[in-house]
Amino acid sequence: MSSQQIPEDNLPVVQETAQGAVERHDDPFADPGLPAHKPRIQDLDERAANRSERAVVFMFTLSMLATVGFIASYVIFPVDKIVYIWPFGHVSALNFSLGLTLGAALFFIGAGAVHWARTLMS
Repeated sequence: MSSQQIPEDNLPVVQETAQGAVERHDDPFADPGLPAHKPRIQDLDERAANRSERAVVFMFTLSMLATVGFIASYVIFPVDKIVYIWPFGHVSALNFSLGLTLGAALFFIGAGAVHWARTLMS
C-alpha cells in the first residue's frame, strides 16, 4: 500500500487558524480568584494567639536543647562505648545519642516553623 492510497479518515484535521492564534470569546470562564479569607481563631481571640505563641516557643526551645544535647553527647560519649537499649539491643552510645538528639532538634524546629506559619502568620 503506497502513501497515495491512505483513506481520508486517517488524515489529521486541518486547523482553521494559524498556529499560536488565540480565539477570544466574550467571557468563556469567570475568573474564580482566591476564596474569601476566613479568619483563624488566633486572629479573633488574643488568648488563643498567646497559646499558639507559647507552643511555638516551646518547640523552638526543645530544638535548642536537643542541639545542645547533640554537642554534649559528641563530647561525653567515647566512640567504643556499647550500651543495651531494649528495643534495639546493643548499640553504640555515641551513634544512638547523636541520632536521637539530631532527630529531635530537626523535628522540633520543623514542627515549630509549621505551627508558627499555620497559626500566627497572616
